[in-house]
Amino acid sequence: MDLKEKRQEEIIQAAMNVFSKNGFESSKMEDIATEAGIGKGTIYGYFSSKRELFEEMICYNIDKYKKELSKIVVGQQSFSEKLERLFQYHASFLDQNLDIFQVTNTGKLLSHSMKKRLIKEQNDFLELIEKMLKKGIANGEIRKNIDQEIAVLCILGAINQLAGKRIFMDKVSADSIDSAPLIDILMGGLLDGR
Repeated sequence: MDLKEKRQEEIIQAAMNVFSKNGFESSKMEDIATEAGIGKGTIYGYFSSKRELFEEMICYNIDKYKKELSKIVVGQQSFSEKLERLFQYHASFLDQNLDIFQVTNTGKLLSHSMKKRLIKEQNDFLELIEKMLKKGIANGEIRKNIDQEIAVLCILGAINQLAGKRIFMDKVSADSIDSAPLIDILMGGLLDGR
């Protein structure tokens, strides 16, 4: 990582701290500069506006998430072990980024191009899980006649809902969530003996 990339990442990290404490509207570029230990003018050398910095912060986190998701998908573990790793990573990611996640949860803050990027990224996530599912089918861990689109949506939806409920609503830490019942249902289905 060169010096410019390092500085840009430091600004993004500072922005995450400030946005999570103050929200988007109440955050000021001066606050972010102070948090980063730089002058306000330096930020404008990297980002033209608070909105651009905010959206770059989102992109930074998406890229980080996707990189780890890709590692999980291509790993040599069994399908159920990959589900467990995926759940643990997702829960940990939500837990570490709880404040930012709540700030970005409104579409009003995002530009049209950012909304389009988020849709593209969601499709990329779906494709990665589908790749993992196809490997599970090829290895004989998942039945061949499964509706792959529905299976992928069930996996992502179940993981996101359980992690989100435990972290946002139940206020528990990611490392204390037992995902075994979820993995059991995803792997075994809801009906006994079928």
